[in-house]
Amino acid sequence: MTVIDVEREATSPENGYGITREQAAKLARDLLEERPPEGGDRFVCYKIDGNDRFADIGRQVECEVFNEAFGNDPEEMREEYGPYEDQSTFFISIDRETGVPTGVLRIIRNGEGGFKSLNDLEGILPDFSQEEASRFHGIDNPDECWDIGTVAVPPEFRAKQGGVSLQLYRGMYVASQQEGIKHFVSVIDERPFEKMTKFLGFPFEVIHGGRPFSYLGSEKSLPVYGDAPEFEKAVRRKERTFRGFLARKALAQLGRGTKDGSLQF
Repeated sequence: MTVIDVEREATSPENGYGITREQAAKLARDLLEERPPEGGDRFVCYKIDGNDRFADIGRQVECEVFNEAFGNDPEEMREEYGPYEDQSTFFISIDRETGVPTGVLRIIRNGEGGFKSLNDLEGILPDFSQEEASRFHGIDNPDECWDIGTVAVPPEFRAKQGGVSLQLYRGMYVASQQEGIKHFVSVIDERPFEKMTKFLGFPFEVIHGGRPFSYLGSEKSLPVYGDAPEFEKAVRRKERTFRGFLARKALAQLGRGTKDGSLQF
């Protein structure tokens, strides 16, 4: 995978949710031209600061996918993620042949707004405590934690092997280890969570004190904790199982970085 770390360029993030697919594609083509990807991979992944104008590519993909799947319109997306824009970083996958965005993963860093997933859990689950969950999972320094805020891939790019989503998760992991991140937290729909843990070996578990609940249109969501440094080792262990043999190409990409040339960091 090739990942390019795009320089920060101030913009107005709240406008990104309302742009069209065509406008996002135009931004993607501008990004490819201004930051030409290295290597020969068709699908490349950029790491982009939330205040860069190109981050609106990610917001448009988020909004389109979540609106279709869960009914989250632009107004709701602004309301939900607006307080965390300054803390956000986007991993954006682009088809360099067509200039079309193919997926996005947003992480939310520690900051004044805290972590969205943990804030929301405290408001939804009456017996959930951020302090207790952090203590249980060993999150002593919140600067060493990332909140996986969104993962969105349009239906036409959801290959059976999950190539785009694998690229995004691999990019997130590589960047997290470059920055010394030890913990992931998130709220994930039950179905992808089962696939991620049972078939791909993600070192994710249900957060202490959490249980399935309805969240932003998803009827069964789970509060999730992940051991960031363990990610690659856990995926490699999965390769040695029967299920791992069936998913060996995906696991090689995730755990061995067989397509890291596409990561344009």
